[in-house]
Amino acid sequence: MTERERDLAVSVPAGGVSAAVCSDPLNDEDGHCALELKDSHRRTSAPVAGQDEALDEAAVAVHRWVHDAGCVERTTGADGPCAGAGELSATEQDVAEVRRSLAAGGYREAVVRLGRDTDPTLPGALIYAVRVGEVCVLGDVTPPPDERWHEWYAGLLPDGRCLDA
Repeated sequence: MTERERDLAVSVPAGGVSAAVCSDPLNDEDGHCALELKDSHRRTSAPVAGQDEALDEAAVAVHRWVHDAGCVERTTGADGPCAGAGELSATEQDVAEVRRSLAAGGYREAVVRLGRDTDPTLPGALIYAVRVGEVCVLGDVTPPPDERWHEWYAGLLPDGRCLDA
């Protein structure tokens, strides 16, 4: 079973958490919780990080591919692991890099773009969404000057997608 097939097999456990749960309320200095919850009234329920081990492992894989897109220095050649933190910003070039990286990881249906007014992020932020079973693994990089990373889970929208088309 490939990494992508394993990710698709993950499902929300019975009694999943409401869609309206902030991923990290203790570290909400930038007000991102309100953005994550912006469209929660339209979404199915989803567990929070740490509640579903298989989902957490799948999300780590997704986020690793995203972080690798912004890798500046690799430990062993062009395809080696990243030597430090990735550097991404909210630019079209970084959107293209993240899209390529996720596709290389087998996530060909991932949505990567600059955030829109209706997205659960700041307009103009780099946002990505990958459907993992019946849950969306999302993340963003807010635009300068802050350029903060956020990662969270959300339920599906009524049409089964993670972000509006």
